[in-house]
Amino acid sequence: MEAVVAATEGTFGSLHALVNNAALGSVATAEEETRSHWDRVIGVGQTGTWLGMKHAGPLIERSGGGSIVNMCSILGTVGGLGNSVAYAAAKGAVRTMTKNAALHWAKAGVRVNSLHPGFIGTAPLLERWEGSERHREMLAGTPMGRLGRGEEIAAAVAFLAGDDSSFVTGSEIYADGGVDGGLSCAEEHGLRVMRRHVRRCSRRSITVDGTASFPRCGPRSIATMASGADSRPSNTVSAATSRPSRR
Repeated sequence: MEAVVAATEGTFGSLHALVNNAALGSVATAEEETRSHWDRVIGVGQTGTWLGMKHAGPLIERSGGGSIVNMCSILGTVGGLGNSVAYAAAKGAVRTMTKNAALHWAKAGVRVNSLHPGFIGTAPLLERWEGSERHREMLAGTPMGRLGRGEEIAAAVAFLAGDDSSFVTGSEIYADGGVDGGLSCAEEHGLRVMRRHVRRCSRRSITVDGTASFPRCGPRSIATMASGADSRPSNTVSAATSRPSRR
């Protein structure tokens, strides 16, 4: 990457946009993945993205500013289909590296954002999975009910790389047919249910050595977790009021 950036500067004199798009796929689960393939996936998707930023970022800054677009994935945010563990690990790292680099260059004129596509109907994907159970799972898991198109992702890249996004940095842009939005709603619903359950249990709680005991739920220190407080031990016995107990 260092040689490529040097050649770019020598030929064109400047650089204003970098798209880190290289990745290596994997569909293996946490149990099935091998160490050698894990290292390859991480090396291309995570380390390669870092090297791109490391060497191209300073040139973009010297050129008067510009944009870095890190191609992430919906699998960098959610668990997907429960497989592709190495790919998910690489993309999860890309997601947080993007935010870190955005803060590093925030005042230097170099914007850094991540783009998170959902399931995209590329030729390789369709050749391998069309008509399969995995293909049906992709469609079922996408609220819009279809796979994305390459040109839809390209348009999002063009927006992030260009001047129209001049006040956008450290952000995650999702082009996923609603996958992230749908899962977020489900998570919020689950949290509301949990909080109601905790409040019902906490009405009958007692305190033993700083933890809350719930007769119907079993001894658990979940009152502070459900109330959004920190996880340090406390005398809290009511998730609804958070009043300290008396011994």
